[in-house]
Amino acid sequence: MYFGNITSVLSSDPQRAGKIAERLGKLHENAKVNIYYRRNGDYIRSVLVGTQYPEKVICLAEAVSMSSTVILNVPDSPKWTDGELGLLADSSGAKVIITSSLPEDKVRKVFKGIGIENAEIVQEVNDIPKGKRGTGVSFT
Repeated sequence: MYFGNITSVLSSDPQRAGKIAERLGKLHENAKVNIYYRRNGDYIRSVLVGTQYPEKVICLAEAVSMSSTVILNVPDSPKWTDGELGLLADSSGAKVIITSSLPEDKVRKVFKGIGIENAEIVQEVNDIPKGKRGTGVSFT
C-alpha cells in the first residue's frame, strides 16, 4: 500500500520554482506542468510546477487544485503576480508554506487580510513533513 502527498510550487520566477522542486524530488515529466517525484519506501511525493505562468494561470490552478500542500515563493521585490499567486494559494484550502528571504513582517504585509497571512514562513524548503497516513492506495 502506498501513501503520499501532492505539492505545488508557485513562484513568479519559474527558475526559482524549479530549484525548490528539485530539492523535493527528481524531474520525471517536463511539460506545461513539470512533475517531480520522490519515493521513500511506501511514501510517494509528487511536486507540481507550472511552467507557463503568468501567460497561462490555468495550469497553476489545475496543479494547486490537486495539491494538499502549496509552497509559495515570494521574491525580494514582490509584484502583482505574487499577489495573484497568493490569492490562488489561499483559495486552494491546502496547507501553504511561504518561502522568502524577506523579513517575516514584510511577507505578512504582502498578504494582509487573506487567509495565508498567518502561513508558515521559511527561508528555504528542503523537505515537507509527511502527512497523516490515511487509507492510501493499494495496487494489486
